[in-house]
Amino acid sequence: MNQAIPDSFTLESSFRAATATPHGPHALYLTNISPAVTKNHLYNMLNRYGTILSILYPRDAHANGLGMAKIEYGRTDQVMHAAGQLNGVWLLGCRMNASTSFNPSQKSEEAKMRAKPQPTKQTRKSNNTNGP
Repeated sequence: MNQAIPDSFTLESSFRAATATPHGPHALYLTNISPAVTKNHLYNMLNRYGTILSILYPRDAHANGLGMAKIEYGRTDQVMHAAGQLNGVWLLGCRMNASTSFNPSQKSEEAKMRAKPQPTKQTRKSNNTNGP
């Protein structure tokens, strides 16, 4: 099923959507993309993993892709799922690399909880040597 990028998918609308999410946008980075891949190819391949907020896909003067893209999703789990599914996938003769990058201030609540030291429960031994 080949879909075109929606007409409403502009840089301005993407920026508004990205800033409206509670934890900010989360980025997926793809490298080693074939120059023959278009922005429509990327959109059709990536929208199955979640709502795409923006796609940055630089091209040269001949409209060929430069081999890298930044895709922003609204949720961390969408980025992680896409990265896990796409890393190492061959597309039009090139094996893509997928990675993520998260701002430390955008950590999930779960990650913040793991980072906090948990209090340890210590029991005091009795100094009583006469037995129980």
